[in-house]
Amino acid sequence: MIRLLSRAAVSALAVAAFSGLVIPPTASAADVHSTQLKICNKSAADQKFHIVGYNQFHDWVTSQTEQVNPYSCYNLTNWWWQTNRSFELHWEVANSVPNWKYRLWYIPGTAKSGGWQTATIE
Repeated sequence: MIRLLSRAAVSALAVAAFSGLVIPPTASAADVHSTQLKICNKSAADQKFHIVGYNQFHDWVTSQTEQVNPYSCYNLTNWWWQTNRSFELHWEVANSVPNWKYRLWYIPGTAKSGGWQTATIE
């Protein structure tokens, strides 16, 4: 009898897992309109930055801190940010006394989902 219940339980779990009840499908940029960001530095100094905003999972998150060289851009790959929402760009001059600044940026709802948007540090 126990063996029969065990088989029934395993079968029920397998059906639930395949139907998405136990193991939900992973979210992607296709599930929520979202885009990746390119951060461009228009200053003569290296800049450190991070992004704070809503990702494709509807979570309020902070990216890792990255560095962008003078007069160049950095692609923040594998971080997806929802369109039709604002995000915070925080930055400071690298290798200096901490002096973080931030600016709100808006990703329009018309932005291509799965594409790139550019924000600039000046």
